[in-house]
Amino acid sequence: MKNNGMKKIYMVAVIIATSGLAYAENPELASMESRQRSYDAQHPVFEPDGPDFNVVDDNKSWDILPDGLHGSIGSVDCLYAKRSLPKLQSKTNHWSGVAWQGERVHAQIILYSKEDVQQLRFDTTPLTSDSGATLPHESLHPRFVRYVLAENKLCPDILDPIKSLDMPARTTRSVWVMINVPANTEPGRYIGNIGILAAGQKRLDFVFELEVLPLALPAIIVAVAVPASGQTIVTPAPRDITWTDQRLDLVETVIRAEGPREQQVARLLAHEMQRLHDVKLTVTSGSSSKPGPSITLALSGSPEGKAVFENMAGKAKWPPPRNVTEGYLLEVGSNNAVVFAESQRGLVYGCQTLLQLVAPAPEGKARQLLGARIADYPQLSFRGVHICIFPNTELAAVRQMILLAARFKYNAVVIEPWASLKSKKRPETAYENAYSHEQIRPLVRLGHALGMEMIPMLNSWGHASGMRSRAGEHVVLDRYPQHKNIYEPDGWSFCLSNPDIYDHLFDRYGELLELFAPARYFHVGMDEAWGHLGLTESRECRGDEPLELIDQHLHKLHAYFARRNVQVFMWHDMFLQKNHPQLGRQKPANSVPPFNTHLALPKLPKDTIIAAWNYKQYSEWPVPKYFHDKGFPVVVCPWKSKRNTIAMVNTAKKHNLRGLLATTWDSLDVCQPSVARAGVLAWTAPGDDLEAVPFEHWLDAIRVLPICNLPKLEKTLVTGEDSSRSGGVGPGNPR
Repeated sequence: MKNNGMKKIYMVAVIIATSGLAYAENPELASMESRQRSYDAQHPVFEPDGPDFNVVDDNKSWDILPDGLHGSIGSVDCLYAKRSLPKLQSKTNHWSGVAWQGERVHAQIILYSKEDVQQLRFDTTPLTSDSGATLPHESLHPRFVRYVLAENKLCPDILDPIKSLDMPARTTRSVWVMINVPANTEPGRYIGNIGILAAGQKRLDFVFELEVLPLALPAIIVAVAVPASGQTIVTPAPRDITWTDQRLDLVETVIRAEGPREQQVARLLAHEMQRLHDVKLTVTSGSSSKPGPSITLALSGSPEGKAVFENMAGKAKWPPPRNVTEGYLLEVGSNNAVVFAESQRGLVYGCQTLLQLVAPAPEGKARQLLGARIADYPQLSFRGVHICIFPNTELAAVRQMILLAARFKYNAVVIEPWASLKSKKRPETAYENAYSHEQIRPLVRLGHALGMEMIPMLNSWGHASGMRSRAGEHVVLDRYPQHKNIYEPDGWSFCLSNPDIYDHLFDRYGELLELFAPARYFHVGMDEAWGHLGLTESRECRGDEPLELIDQHLHKLHAYFARRNVQVFMWHDMFLQKNHPQLGRQKPANSVPPFNTHLALPKLPKDTIIAAWNYKQYSEWPVPKYFHDKGFPVVVCPWKSKRNTIAMVNTAKKHNLRGLLATTWDSLDVCQPSVARAGVLAWTAPGDDLEAVPFEHWLDAIRVLPICNLPKLEKTLVTGEDSSRSGGVGPGNPR
């Protein structure tokens, strides 16, 4: 009978340990308390106002409640509404439970009163056994539960580290109690007490009785966003991570990789292990390697990978519930580490995490891998960064951003040259000292080596000047006025009524597709076509039926790329009616008469990826969902502001959109933190909190990529082994 009870309580403890309340309450988060707001005990803790999540006020029940503060042990499986009397099966001030050594269990105290209660606070005594053994004082750990707004209703959610609060009349307040049992606890029956004190109120005492069994849980540490002193922090935070007490010495360790795709990733890992940690690892095939410590890279489709998978402790967590091709399993033991994935890209992500697990050995003589078991996968399927190359842009800065994006598990890079890339067929479209294809190609290969889609971009209507503004910067017309017929009169946009524009555009498309091969996406721009009102002033390029002309233009571009199995990205703004009553106004390029470009949306092929950009939105923005509901894949596009990044990416996660395209424009260096943050948010589960990552950690990740002496990881791609031939690095079409 006791064993059954023990198992039941143990299972409840495991389940609760993964809940939001227990996660937030983990003692490793104690270091966060110094950053929490200090509250004056004379005033209520700030909380939003709103209706309760599941019940309404019940004034009659409150009326018949006796005066004073009331309390009882509640259920850990229930959420208690703030403004209603709690529904308790029985009222008791005694809690009892069973725990193993090294376990953590939980309880909940429910407090309620029809009068105002001032200076509510705790007075806790340690858990002490019959034999006199005492658990540490913090082993019995109460926290007030704060209410938050979820879908405009109050829900109990946050465990507040404050020491006291005021409780308004006719409200209920939960107290979450965590009971930590150290691994070295002496078995026996332990009793402790939590007293609830309040000004002018009778003290309430709650007795906690815990039986500690002579059984020990494995030595593990539950993963937390903010680690305890000395514990590593992994970003983006894995979905499921268990730390163990095992360590793998990296002295004489080899990387075992059987197939060509695995060996490509192994070369990346070896290069970065030496650059970041000064550890030299040898890459060998599994069949030729000698017994000894190793890091094994395995793909699910190979016989070797299947054999490796069968021996993994975490195989029950495979496959991931979403984005399987980008998920991975990682396990580090005392003699072997394994990274297992379905795709080459998944192996790259697993190795990016593995590189963060390297730590000095205790004696400081050798590097070690920290013991861990990880199952991980991304939330959003497309995670891209948009990089502009202007004539004054240093290619080292572009390389730096590509490497930073890979560090934060991006899977795509859009590169937009602004009159800065020479064209053999259309030499007039670039400045004389622009970059050559030979100078850009190493950046494309770098992205391929890191498992990323490399996506070219060319503005195909507005911004036809080749630069971001017009006056004195029209790259073509300032030097070659004989080409004016392919532009509208002021030169800002291409002249859609002139069929010659397609020879011009298609020549440039072809060169870019060759440079970026294998390219499966192309960004055609299409934003700000009305930015300088050239078509408003002239019928010459808009024709008598401008909407029909726009329809034809969109379909010609789409057909060009469809014949080449390339999917098109397009900025969103021309498809929104100006001053839309629900969607708002986003100048300068919304649909206006007589063009009415928003009416072209129903005919636009549904595989066109809409890139919805907004750089001043700090709350949920309705536009991405609007396009999503119309049947289009949508990526959200923030820029450099932290609040904007959080709002936009959370919108994408809430509505299960295609993903993220973080923009950088003319601020590559300034955007590094926001690109990192956006990548973390796009990878992690809904509800992930960027504030849980210390700012110094962002800086550390950026500072390992100085602008000079950047790694040439494209050299890890051997001749003939790019993604178009090996079937590997180039990712599958993220849907």
